[in-house]
Amino acid sequence: MTIGEALKKERKDLGLTQAEMAAGVITTAHYSKIERDKHDISAYDLFEILTKNNINLVDFIKEIEDTYQSTPENQINLNLRLIHAFYQSDQKSVRILNKEIQESAATKEEKLRAILIEANVTHTIDQIPGKLRKEIKRILFENDDWVDDKLTLRLFCNSMLIFSHNELNFYINEIIDKYSAHFDQEDFRNCQIVCVNRSFS
Repeated sequence: MTIGEALKKERKDLGLTQAEMAAGVITTAHYSKIERDKHDISAYDLFEILTKNNINLVDFIKEIEDTYQSTPENQINLNLRLIHAFYQSDQKSVRILNKEIQESAATKEEKLRAILIEANVTHTIDQIPGKLRKEIKRILFENDDWVDDKLTLRLFCNSMLIFSHNELNFYINEIIDKYSAHFDQEDFRNCQIVCVNRSFS
């Protein structure tokens, strides 16, 4: 079963409209295309949709596993399992999944995020080597529109502990400046994530 088919099945089982299923995460139009397998969905957005609708993540992964085991879409499955393990503070699973992601065809950002997630869960973020810290910072800020990229913004959130307070203040001010111009629901959610992470860093 594809991700789109599985989402549609879950939505129908819950008796929800597409708008209700996707509310607060992605647009209805985007969600509709995902259900029809015309658009991809990020692991983070998928995780949020499943979580907000109380859909069992493990069962969902089982539904789609056979379809994606030997395809590039398996990366979504890996990332989804990593996010789940992260929120469960499951150190063993996070370590295993990080290793799988490092050996997979994941993007550089996905690999760095997996490293950061493992470091967060294992409380070893202060042990990230200087060279890797530089690489994280380079990737984060190589584009002027880094604040608009959800994946990059989340990577920034996961890496706050490697920044000095001055650096954090500078980059958070960039985020606030960007979002204060046009503050929609998605921007508000992203800003909340940043602020919560900042308060714990």
